[in-house]
Amino acid sequence: MDARAAGAIGSTEMRHAARVPAVLVESYCNRNGITVHEFMANDEHVSRLLNDPAIEPFRIWKGKV
Repeated sequence: MDARAAGAIGSTEMRHAARVPAVLVESYCNRNGITVHEFMANDEHVSRLLNDPAIEPFRIWKGKV
């Protein structure tokens, strides 16, 4: 069974985009004056962080999220 079929790297509905260290998420939250809960609940914040060029080394595939 390949990794995609096993759900290890996402599915067609939810594609795995990155493995971002928690310290970078916390830093983003501090810079934007939000809590981690607010970050996780708001797709706009998640997309903004994942599309940041500084996060590229942690991205699994290129392109916009």
